[in-house]
Amino acid sequence: MLKNHSQLVGLSLTDREKKQAVAQIIQDYLTGETGYLLPDLEKIKQYCIQEICGYGPLDDLLANPDINEIMVNNYQEIYIEINGQIQKTSRQFASEEQLINVVRKILAPVGRSLDLANPYVDARLADGSRLNAVLSPIAVHGTCVTIRKFPVRFYTPENLLELGTCSREMLDFLREAVNNRANILLVGGTSSGKTSTLRSICAYIPSHERLVTIEDVDELKLKQLHPHVVSLEARKSKEFPITLYDLLLNALRMRPDRLIVGEVRGKEALELLEAMNTGHEGSMGTLHANNALQAIQRLVLMILRNSMDLNPELVMRLVCQTLDYIVTMKRLSNGKRVMLAITAVRGYQQGEPWLEDVFYFEEDRFYAASS
Repeated sequence: MLKNHSQLVGLSLTDREKKQAVAQIIQDYLTGETGYLLPDLEKIKQYCIQEICGYGPLDDLLANPDINEIMVNNYQEIYIEINGQIQKTSRQFASEEQLINVVRKILAPVGRSLDLANPYVDARLADGSRLNAVLSPIAVHGTCVTIRKFPVRFYTPENLLELGTCSREMLDFLREAVNNRANILLVGGTSSGKTSTLRSICAYIPSHERLVTIEDVDELKLKQLHPHVVSLEARKSKEFPITLYDLLLNALRMRPDRLIVGEVRGKEALELLEAMNTGHEGSMGTLHANNALQAIQRLVLMILRNSMDLNPELVMRLVCQTLDYIVTMKRLSNGKRVMLAITAVRGYQQGEPWLEDVFYFEEDRFYAASS
């Protein structure tokens, strides 16, 4: 049954309706069998449901739409992130063996495994959620698992205002920048709101333009937002990997008006900058960095690491002349995500990037910088 309905079983991970559909399939199958008395049939049905799509102490956490991430440090410690805040739960697995069995059950529908030959795994699940697991003893204190749930709700620009992520003036500024085909980079730490904000401002891209998105995992889901989108996803494979760099080179042959890169972090950085300079203005992406200056320095290092024959100053000049704005995101101690700054990249002067904040966040308020 698992083999014939693997997609449905995978989707039942976080979807109660899909789980009920699995239960119905089990019931229909058992009803067709002979020799079961009615009381026994119900017991067998419940046992099968638990065995096929029951995840022990994770069941309710996976089904709760308010929970963004589930972090299992070992079979006795389970944390969650809810509304930006990390909390320890009182839930536990019965044993290390139960934890490993649940992880294998979650991975089975997507054809991935966790064992001695594959002691760690990073997988996209059927519903779009991402799972990372590391087997003991590589994980010193016991097998650990992180599940980043696929968001049920995608934020619009107006949602950013409602959540206090930015001010109306900042949003209006970004709308104008996107309409004017500015090259924009969103930067910040892990879970600072980069991807959600990038997706939101992509709503301002005119509907007649053709977009190509390039991601490790298809998180942006711009097809739900824009009528003309092609989404490309990297493939991790020992034999035939497909990298973001490979996808970006291919995307340039697909007649995109704009390229949207989920996260810039390697060899693709130079190709993206050159694309921004050669007919694909208005392209955007995200990058891990704490501020605008660090973002530029990281881009330069990425490019030089993969093209060591290039002149560092020329690379810095290219970055500064290509990018128009850098939006810095931050998750505050209370879990709230904010735009820490919108910084204009004015160019390259006297050996340094010329940067000017247009807006900034300070002491719980957004300010427009004086011109």
